[in-house]
Amino acid sequence: MKKTTKFIAVIALITLMFTGCSEVKDSIDSIKCLDELLKYYDYEGDLTCSEQISELQSLRNACPDTDEDGSIQELIDLTLAYCED
Repeated sequence: MKKTTKFIAVIALITLMFTGCSEVKDSIDSIKCLDELLKYYDYEGDLTCSEQISELQSLRNACPDTDEDGSIQELIDLTLAYCED
């Protein structure tokens, strides 16, 4: 009986550890995506309009959870509408 209890306790502990790590990793990934997105607001870099759009589309594809509200797509649309090389 004690072996079974210890085994269940170890399995529960391992499960809790990996579940917590997964949530932390997801949070870190979201922060990285948001940080990358902020670079494109008021962008004054050397990329052409086409390059900016390509970068934003790549970001949107890499960070689908970050774009739940459509903010990356909105920025792509604004870049398409107003960006001039």
